Amino acid sequence: MPDNAVTRFVSIDTEVFDHHSRDFCSGNFKILLRLASTETICVILTTITEKEIRKHIDDDAKDTFKKLKNYKRMSRAVKRKLPDPMLYPEDEETYRRDLQKEFDDFIKKAKIEILSIDKVPPGPIFEKYFEQKPPFGNKDKKNEFPDAFARAALEQWCKENSSNMYVVGGDGDWKRACKDHPNMIYVDRLDELLEKFADSVQVTTVKEILPNIKDDLKRSIEEKAGNIDYFVSDNLIDGFCDGADAEVEIQDVRVVEAMDGKAILSVSCKLNINAEISADDPDSMYRSEEHTSELQSPCNL
Repeated sequence: MPDNAVTRFVSIDTEVFDHHSRDFCSGNFKILLRLASTETICVILTTITEKEIRKHIDDDAKDTFKKLKNYKRMSRAVKRKLPDPMLYPEDEETYRRDLQKEFDDFIKKAKIEILSIDKVPPGPIFEKYFEQKPPFGNKDKKNEFPDAFARAALEQWCKENSSNMYVVGGDGDWKRACKDHPNMIYVDRLDELLEKFADSVQVTTVKEILPNIKDDLKRSIEEKAGNIDYFVSDNLIDGFCDGADAEVEIQDVRVVEAMDGKAILSVSCKLNINAEISADDPDSMYRSEEHTSELQSPCNL
């Protein structure tokens, strides 16, 4: 086990999968898969987390099918201008099945253990609910019951196996909950976890030279941001985006993989996007506005 990691056991919350858009081919998930397939790490998901992810995948399929139905209504002339003329929807179930299979394959290849919550006693959880202890917060605390059972199942596993476990949460409630259990180590992001399993000597070396390459990183991200596709909301009449510019503010850099003198970085940054949006206005016939938006997301380089 890498010297920066204190345990090879890892649990990942649904929010982390959502943050990566459930794209199991993304850079961070590919590295996670390599580590898990070689048993460098052992990923444990509760049945609650698994079902939440599957529910979100079903929602993806439903949303995709709806959008592709709208595509089907476009004229042939418009379709010829689009990059892929094969986007003809057949049925929603096809998309749902294909997306679920990707998740099934990921579970199998990563040798993920699915942890049942069937043996979790509900009594202590209801006590925490009425006392408003983590993971129950002050607002919408009833919605925290799934996390409460998932947390209890992980706590039970740690106790039965006399082991520590990383919990990648991205959620303040998970962070507070882990404070009450010394065997559960909270990690905010997936790239933060991956860095713990990279070669520590090479990670240190890369971080020492980061100040010297930060400007190059910034330019590289700005180039990528310049190729982002911008879509105007459907509630605008004949709206289009013109002249979008992005300014990059690097906030954090993680070395998610380092071996054989090579390193892969995950860069958390803020994109300040300035764009001119034009659309028809029924009241004034025409209006042009400037709009600024912020996007914060990791970028693998």
